[in-house]
Amino acid sequence: MVFTTVFCGSVHFGVHHCVLWLRSLWCSPLCSVAPFTLIFTTVFCGSVHYGVHHCVLWLRSLWCSPLCSVAPLIMVFTTVFCGSVHFGVHHCVLWLRSLWCLPLCSVAPFTMVFTTVFCGSVHFGVHHCVLWIRSLWCSPLCSVAQFTLVFTTMFCGSVHYGVHHCVLWLRSLWCSPLCSVAPFTLVFTIVFCGSVHFGVYHCVF
Repeated sequence: MVFTTVFCGSVHFGVHHCVLWLRSLWCSPLCSVAPFTLIFTTVFCGSVHYGVHHCVLWLRSLWCSPLCSVAPLIMVFTTVFCGSVHFGVHHCVLWLRSLWCLPLCSVAPFTMVFTTVFCGSVHFGVHHCVLWIRSLWCSPLCSVAQFTLVFTTMFCGSVHYGVHHCVLWLRSLWCSPLCSVAPFTLVFTIVFCGSVHFGVYHCVF
């Protein structure tokens, strides 16, 4: 419920104590819970009709070049995380590319990779950036195809995709040891995609 609120803009859900803990990691101490929720809704879900609060300025210093204004930052994250390729790609992408992607990747492949990984748009081409990201996020035993399928399952609720052994590795980082692979997949479906019709398991809490 907490992550649904923070990442998917489902503000009708209750805000639990996890938000307070996440706030201390991701957001300035000056931010209250309400602005924090609105910011992540804006940044990660492209809900640009929400107000932009001062947390964005703090996140900008971590995620974005100092030359980026708030508006380009929102557009970049909307493009990168939500597959809204109709938004303009600004110079923040170039800066993020240096952190998340091989220097050989151009902006277009970078956008396509993140669109594929985070939004389940498997019709986009999978570029060599995935190989680099795979080394950070996934077991060396996972192939590119498995890596893409795992993230499609976890972040986009495409539960018809197979769940590969990468999930077991990621589970040890993101989820309680008591969670099996199936609950883990369902949790991330709820958390990142707002598919609230799935059951909520103990990993969420």
